[in-house]
Amino acid sequence: MTFMTCNVLKVCNYNKKINSLFSGSNFEEDLEKFTRKYRDAKKENYDILKKCEEARRTREELIESCKKLESTGGELSDIKNSLESEISKITSDHKLHKAAYKTALQHYNNFDFNVAIVESSDDDIFVANVTFKFAKHIEPIKIVVNRNQRKIIEIDSHGLMDTQNFEDVNFDPLFFCNLRQKVLDSVNS
Repeated sequence: MTFMTCNVLKVCNYNKKINSLFSGSNFEEDLEKFTRKYRDAKKENYDILKKCEEARRTREELIESCKKLESTGGELSDIKNSLESEISKITSDHKLHKAAYKTALQHYNNFDFNVAIVESSDDDIFVANVTFKFAKHIEPIKIVVNRNQRKIIEIDSHGLMDTQNFEDVNFDPLFFCNLRQKVLDSVNS
C-alpha cells in the first residue's frame, strides 16, 4: 500500500467519525454562533491593536516633548508635570489594551488541528485536509500549499471562513500561526 493511499484511507476513516459527530447535534446553529463570535473577536483584536499603536506613538511624542522642556529650564516645570501625568495615563491605557488583547487571544488557544495530505499534483503543490476542532464539533478545512515557497495559497473551510489568500487571514495571529505551521510542517516532513 503506497503512502498516499494509506493517508487517503486514514482520512476516509476520520470522515466517518466526523459524520457521526454531526448526527443529532446542533452543529449548524453552533457553527453560526461560533462564526459570529470569531468575526467579532477578529474585529475587536484589530481595534485593540490599533489603539495600542496610537497610544505607543502618543507616548513617544510626549516623552520627547518632556525631554525638550527639561532642557529649557525650571519655569516650564508645571507644563512638564502635566505632560508626565498624561504619559502615565496613556501608559496605563496601553497596558489595559494589551491585557484585553491577550484575553481575546485566549479565545484561539482552544483550537486543535489534525493534518492529512490527501493529494499531490506535483512536487510543489499539496492539498491538505485539516480537521479544525472547536467545542464538541469538528470542521474540515481544505488547504492548498506551495511547499517550495512555504506559503499557503488558498483556504476553503466550507463556510466557517471565506476562501481567501493567506495574506488576508494572517491578521489572526495565534489561530492562523498554529494552522499555518502545522500544515507547512506536514507537507515538508
